[in-house]
Amino acid sequence: MTTIFSKTRIIATVGPAIMKEFHSWEEFKSEENKKAADEAADTIKNLIYSGVNIFRINLSHNSASSNIFWVELIRQVAKEVATKVDILFDTKGPEIRISELEKPMLIQKDSEIKIYCTRTIIGANNEFSVSDASGEYNMAFDTKEDDRIFIDDGKLVLKVKESNQNAGVIYAIAQNSHTITTNKRINLPDCKSYSIPFLSKKDEEDIKLALKMKIPYIALSFLSNIKQLNEVKKLIKQISPKSNTLLIPKIETQEAINNIQEIVDKSDGVMIARGDLGLEVDYAKIPKYQELIINTCNDKQKYVIVATQMLDSLERSLMPTRAEVSDVYYATRSKVSSLMLSGETAAGVNPVNAVQVMKKIILEVEATNYELNFLQKDLNLLEQGREQKKAILELSSTKTTKHKVLIVNTINPDPKTLIEISKIDIGLTIIFVIPKESTVPLLQRGCNVVYREHPIKTKEEVAQLLFKKVDEIEPIVIYL
Repeated sequence: MTTIFSKTRIIATVGPAIMKEFHSWEEFKSEENKKAADEAADTIKNLIYSGVNIFRINLSHNSASSNIFWVELIRQVAKEVATKVDILFDTKGPEIRISELEKPMLIQKDSEIKIYCTRTIIGANNEFSVSDASGEYNMAFDTKEDDRIFIDDGKLVLKVKESNQNAGVIYAIAQNSHTITTNKRINLPDCKSYSIPFLSKKDEEDIKLALKMKIPYIALSFLSNIKQLNEVKKLIKQISPKSNTLLIPKIETQEAINNIQEIVDKSDGVMIARGDLGLEVDYAKIPKYQELIINTCNDKQKYVIVATQMLDSLERSLMPTRAEVSDVYYATRSKVSSLMLSGETAAGVNPVNAVQVMKKIILEVEATNYELNFLQKDLNLLEQGREQKKAILELSSTKTTKHKVLIVNTINPDPKTLIEISKIDIGLTIIFVIPKESTVPLLQRGCNVVYREHPIKTKEEVAQLLFKKVDEIEPIVIYL
């Protein structure tokens, strides 16, 4: 097994491939479900051992009670393996979806489609309704003649013939043939600024739950401007004025790209959600926008997560494509905070394998493309004597195939100090060994935390922690 510790974070999305069909403690503890329950717990444990730092829970699909159970189970398993992991809640956000259809509807190329935006019908005969979570949205206000409408991740493309805002009806022509079903997502790539309400009742309830459960991160789906971000901040201030929860807007629209400087300035970091972004903007611009966002976040020292289809083929197979390996490689080389797995772990054939593949690529990048970037004064944060500092500097500049690691034993961990130490590009894997739970954010690049009652002192203990042989590591152990 490769070491679980790296600078680049890994976020794994939770789903049935991890949790099986469990949504409550009652189901999980049932004697008849014992085998499946053990498998679910073992999967979580092995994901942590393989390098998952943060578990993402997509709030679009589950009930609140299911989300509570999933959080509690993950935290319980993490406590058993004495390794800190964090949870990220991902809001449903303002989505447009097809309302109920009588049956799957085959749309033929060049056929005319009638879309009801303010009236609910049971869809049939090339007519259907669309809605959002608020029930107040009129999509006709966000479309005009010749605009495109993408349905089902762009598998069906419509071209607007007429958009009657007062009647709340859109007439469109199908550009290709495709069968659509109830609840499929809709994107409007030619809309410059959506009029859809941002915070739904569901989002508000989910944010309240996140604060109640002390979830460290909330990812805000389809956030496009500062007004929407302030809406969330105002809600959080009303519910929990002293909350430390970090807000991570998901960049998924052209409007968000246009406002990226201000969004990054006012948030704790962002997620580049390339799936929907690729439907909302010209797909050829995705790499350029990804580079822009990463550089903006790195310049402003904000967190940046690259997400969606990193290792998409691993949802169905065990081997990544060469293009996927390159995608992970270059994102890691850009010194992003974190890479995220979605369907690969939520619904993939082998979630643990997906994480191990990603970790292997990350470690290869960090071992072979590492530029030291620190000042000697940075080492003052470690509060060590001259000889110990000298040893750290010598190890950081030593070329070796062995895994170089700095073990920092600390009794009273101050989160701010741990964050600053994690930022030091010293060429060593930094692992904090602390006796009690800490609120230090694992989204911080390079921040690895394990819980131990007693300090890790010997090379043998370090090797055991890293799942390595003694002759495969080069550690330095310090006390802070």
